[in-house]
Amino acid sequence: MKPIFVTITIIAAFLALNAYSLQAQTPEQLYQKGLGKEEGEGALQDAINLFNQVADNPKADKSLQAKALLHTGMCYEKLGMKEATKAYQRLVSNFPAQKTEVAIARKRLSKLVTTEPSGDMAIRLVLSGPGVDGLGSVSSDGDHLTFIDWVTGNLAMNNLKTGEITQLTNEASWVDTTQWAEYSLISPDGKLVAYNWYNKQETYDLRIVKTGDPTSTVLYSCSKDEYIIPEIWYSDNKRIIAQKYNSKTKVWQMLYIDIVSGEVRLLSEKMPGSSLLSNISVSPDEKYIAFDLPNPADKGGADIYLLSADGKQEIPFIVHPANDRLLGWFRDRSELLFTSDRSGATDVWAIKTSFDKPSVMPKRILTNVGDIDPLGFTRNGSLFYAISSSNIETFLVPLDPDNGKPDTDSRVPLSGPVYDVSWMPDGINLICCQNLPDPDKTRRLKLFIINTITNEARGLADNINVSSQPRISPDGRSVLIIGRDKKRSEDLNYKGGIYSVDISTGVPVEIKIQHDFLTLSNSVEWDKTGRSIFCVVNNQILKHNIETGADVVIYNDERLNRPVLTRSPDGNRLFFDLVVDLNTNLHGLLSIPENGGDPVTLST
Repeated sequence: MKPIFVTITIIAAFLALNAYSLQAQTPEQLYQKGLGKEEGEGALQDAINLFNQVADNPKADKSLQAKALLHTGMCYEKLGMKEATKAYQRLVSNFPAQKTEVAIARKRLSKLVTTEPSGDMAIRLVLSGPGVDGLGSVSSDGDHLTFIDWVTGNLAMNNLKTGEITQLTNEASWVDTTQWAEYSLISPDGKLVAYNWYNKQETYDLRIVKTGDPTSTVLYSCSKDEYIIPEIWYSDNKRIIAQKYNSKTKVWQMLYIDIVSGEVRLLSEKMPGSSLLSNISVSPDEKYIAFDLPNPADKGGADIYLLSADGKQEIPFIVHPANDRLLGWFRDRSELLFTSDRSGATDVWAIKTSFDKPSVMPKRILTNVGDIDPLGFTRNGSLFYAISSSNIETFLVPLDPDNGKPDTDSRVPLSGPVYDVSWMPDGINLICCQNLPDPDKTRRLKLFIINTITNEARGLADNINVSSQPRISPDGRSVLIIGRDKKRSEDLNYKGGIYSVDISTGVPVEIKIQHDFLTLSNSVEWDKTGRSIFCVVNNQILKHNIETGADVVIYNDERLNRPVLTRSPDGNRLFFDLVVDLNTNLHGLLSIPENGGDPVTLST
């Protein structure tokens, strides 16, 4: 037996040595070795194994991981295997910043993923323009659509046949104690509407109102940190399913509410790690509930789950690296519709549902729909959805030095969506914000400095999500902003702060304050010395000394409503806007001395 023992020992040692040798190689070396296997030797499976080691290595460079996934897909394509689609989808979903590789993967995906449109499918524009939002729902007969009348804040209903607008509530107000409606859901018989309401106590309620009678009934009252939305009416018009999210505890809940007895029962509870609200749908037989939730492991993607109506059984139904968002069940079919970016664009997919059997492969039925908000199905199976889009371009336009008029024919475009521009003292560089996606697909305003001659952009304070207009310091060396530090997202007590960002290094430094500025103000400004800043808290404009931390109230007015602050060129006065009369939507532009004093109204 001894020779056998020796032989096994030698083989084990050889395997261990070989594994160690692979681990010792850098990701770049493994990638190059994979290229040799793929292109030089034609050993495609060996190449795939090497590329996978690079793609799965969290320490590897992102661009190298993307290249490895691209070649993994190409190898699978040559082998005629469906795994090519998965590799390309993973590349598109997880590495959006690697634009060259993503573009190639999208092109290959478009050829690999087939579309199976329904013969009777058609898309029709129902409503567009002002008064359209994605917060309402469609009636079962398809004749009515709820929305928010943002002039008043009340819940309203649009008759799609006649165009008549009906106010469903009358309590909303932008004066004194502000309150308004948000998400709404029409009952199957069209006689009731469930909606969430921001109330006088500055918390949210879940309410119902009869169409034609503005008297509302409160079904559920939230605590300070909770947010609730109605999601499903049962066919008996007596029961509702709602979702609730607690921003402090990060707990998401699905609730069953009986509107007759007042019973509230917990169906599901999770900690998805994100405040992203779920889409929820009930099966035609009302035995099962489908919902989507963010998957923290997928870096911004969501998965879809099935839950028994009593909340006792739950299964993950669609788990994929892509962002899969629920649309809902076809009324008379066992098919579930969802959107997914697994093919490189956001498409509509359909999948057969069964709680007892593993799910089959979905089929793509509609391509490139974009990010849509489902508003519900009608009785005849039509899906109503809302979609919003914008097209933003930014230009430099020279001014005629003689008459000051812009020469639009000589405009020069800047790349990217540029907001809140401030010129640097040199007249060449701009400080601005751009709304760009992070690797986890979430979008946020990022701070940049752009050279208008070279069009080169350099990011500043990369970890800060900016929520105010940037203000350049008097010496031109720093930028003042309000924002949230992504590195502190797990800190439940952190609600954002004021930061001074060094323009040369891009490093932000928090200015320590005693107030919750992020939720009370969206503007800050330097004084002329750069040693103090102006900000707004509780209807007061404060002058805050950065070195001592002392605050001085320089203006107090209950009509201050998140004003924008700007100092005069000489720094002796501070300009701001004021709500003069909310009933007539009249605003004023005022100025005060830098250390306080009587205001001067410049215009209304």
